[in-house]
Amino acid sequence: MNSETHKASDHPDIVKYIVAERTGMQQVLYRRNVIGYIIEGKKVFHDGDRSLAADKGDLFYLNNGTHYIEDIPGKGKNSEQILFYFNPECLARTLNRLNTVFNVDVRSSHHCPQCTQDPFATYKGWDNIENFFLSVDVYAKDEAFCEQGSMQNLKFAELVSLIIMNNDCCIKKRIMDSIDPGRSAFEQAIYDNIRDNLTLKELSTRCNKSPAVFTRDFKLYFNDPPHRWFTRQRMMRARMMLISSNKAVGDIGLECGFPNASHFIKQFRKAYGTTPAQYRQGHSGNSPRPEDDSGSVRFPGSGKEMVNHRMPDY
Repeated sequence: MNSETHKASDHPDIVKYIVAERTGMQQVLYRRNVIGYIIEGKKVFHDGDRSLAADKGDLFYLNNGTHYIEDIPGKGKNSEQILFYFNPECLARTLNRLNTVFNVDVRSSHHCPQCTQDPFATYKGWDNIENFFLSVDVYAKDEAFCEQGSMQNLKFAELVSLIIMNNDCCIKKRIMDSIDPGRSAFEQAIYDNIRDNLTLKELSTRCNKSPAVFTRDFKLYFNDPPHRWFTRQRMMRARMMLISSNKAVGDIGLECGFPNASHFIKQFRKAYGTTPAQYRQGHSGNSPRPEDDSGSVRFPGSGKEMVNHRMPDY
């Protein structure tokens, strides 16, 4: 799983992400929230049996945490995206300044099933957003711009103002929901322990909450009871590993937090109506193995590329 290696900063970080070839579904851990824009290609977000695609010209939002993503280049072109990584404190400062200095209304009345069910959201870009990201694409090539946090703060404030002054939508609602630092800290604690086979009491202790308060907050933030949510996340990871690696079924089960192979197979059959081996066989050839993947990420201003599609994750 790709995960964060860069220290979180007080200002947002702007990154241009490039993939040269289709890599198949990838598991990525984001330690900060993300607002992105598709310059070329397509980005597909998977959540269980559901998926949502962001096409060229689309805006997308990702909560911090683990996501299952597929980047699909266009015919004869790279997949290219501009990503803004930010934390709740940074967003809260930006919204407060927009409200107090520029009298921008930072409320949102939007509500739909996607807002409560999905850890991601997409929205069709409009002219001002397209022009904004095309300008950011130019700035991102300037090393001086990328090294100045004040400049990235200004571009982030411009992006947020464009979104919240547009029509109500899922992304605007997600931005409003992202300014709760307590929620962000709680969600991060859950994702930090997602691979550990912990009891409810152990999890609540690590989050400095009683089991009752932990369960209440968990349902509020994740829209599921803890056991159901953790099982679902482990199953999604197991499915990805079955079709993207050559690891033995038992090893995958252990790596995903199941106590033994028989328990993993039983739970997998219960969830998907088939065994892990049958599932792998039915999906063989649909997604390339990691050792065959290729792609690149260009870090802003560095002039360097990092091979094997390691997503920069902040």
